[in-house]
Amino acid sequence: MDLERRIEQLEAKMKAMELELNELRRERPGVGDPRQQPVNPGANAQRPVQPQVPPQAPYAAPQSPGAVYPNPPGVHPYQGHPGQQPMPGRPGVPGYPGGPDMGPYPGQPGTAGYPAQAGPHQGQPGQGPYFGQPRPAGPQAQRPPKPPKPPVDWEHAIARVWLPRVFIVVLLLGVLWGFIAAVSAGYLTQPVRCLLGLVAAGAMYFFGERQVRAQREGLAQVLLGGSVAVLMLTFFAAHHLYELIPSWLAFLLYILSIALGVWTAVRRRSQTLVIIMTVGGYLIPFLVKSTEPNAWIAVGFELVFSLAMTALSIRFAYRAAYFVSIGVLHLPLMILYMAGDFESSRHVFLGAVFLQHALLLVLSLVRPYRHRLDETVSLMTGFGLVVLWIYALYNQAGGPGPESMMMIIWAVIYSLIALWRVMSGRVPHEYMAIATCAWLIWLVEIVSREALPLSVLIEASLGLGLGILLRSRMQQITSAILYLLGD
Repeated sequence: MDLERRIEQLEAKMKAMELELNELRRERPGVGDPRQQPVNPGANAQRPVQPQVPPQAPYAAPQSPGAVYPNPPGVHPYQGHPGQQPMPGRPGVPGYPGGPDMGPYPGQPGTAGYPAQAGPHQGQPGQGPYFGQPRPAGPQAQRPPKPPKPPVDWEHAIARVWLPRVFIVVLLLGVLWGFIAAVSAGYLTQPVRCLLGLVAAGAMYFFGERQVRAQREGLAQVLLGGSVAVLMLTFFAAHHLYELIPSWLAFLLYILSIALGVWTAVRRRSQTLVIIMTVGGYLIPFLVKSTEPNAWIAVGFELVFSLAMTALSIRFAYRAAYFVSIGVLHLPLMILYMAGDFESSRHVFLGAVFLQHALLLVLSLVRPYRHRLDETVSLMTGFGLVVLWIYALYNQAGGPGPESMMMIIWAVIYSLIALWRVMSGRVPHEYMAIATCAWLIWLVEIVSREALPLSVLIEASLGLGLGILLRSRMQQITSAILYLLGD
């Protein structure tokens, strides 16, 4: 091949130049070697100038393919270093055959393992033999197999995860039994009982910290969470059972206990402890003994605590704690409303729900949550809970009432946000879908029963066209559901 002949010629020329350079160095020692250069710069001026052979003279004429290049005049054949074997495969070296009969180089077509492939790429100047083709299959081309999935370490799961949890339950039951037995015998007075509870909480917290340093995370979380639980139970007994502390002090001590648990959870980066502290914080209003419960204080605490835990969950990207802090708020509010006489304070409960949803809406616009799906789910489910609270507190059978005004306010808010997002060049998927649902609920309130199907179909058509125009799959699905409702 023409490419192989050109490579042979180039290698022959390079070898001949190397031979000539070695010969010149032997004839003129010290040339080209800085270690053998004389210190005196004038020393070279006294040496006779040796005539140099033009390097291009013996090789000016092109050689025929496969020809053996002769040695330059006055240059002996290259014999290599003492003890070195002659390198086969180089033209002009004894024992190295050149020419067309020379075998292919390793790794070229025709070599074992690399079958020659005919194609337009062969023989083109400047291209390798496998130019434009996939790499040949070989040991290096094979990917290593994926490591097998490690088996479940049941010893670790049982000994370090489940046994500590069973241990803390058994320990609490044993302590409770011993406590009851000592009280029945008259050995423990009321202040001593509360003091023992504080000591037990402190001991559990201390040993929990030691387990963290020993890298036993499962047992450490159980001990740290249990210490806060024992602390709150101690304050509950001192306040509710023994009446040793007033309500305001018990309320403050509950808050300090939850704050200690949250601080520990953040310091240890434990989402489990965050969830436990969130649930425990929602129980504080129920642990305070009060003859005349105040809706503003109870609902206000629940709202502030929910917003604080939501911000904490967003800050550390705790996805499970994020949903717990948002969704669990509605359960204590519902229990508070049903357990007390808060008919005249229902606007307080509804205001708390409105403020929580408004904060989520503002956060989605100002500082979007890193988990986009979680934010969308929280907005849509939150709006659904808002609608349920509106109709549970203000539903009137005598026609449109305050609930219709509330729904149109939310519909206008979400519609304006969707319009603003479209003008900003972004598709308002969840905002547009929630606005469509809000307008539907408002239509159900103000439109008569006879004209309701037509109104729903008109809104569904407008929503479907808007979803197709903006390429919003969520809006298209919402409009399709409205079509089913309108039929």
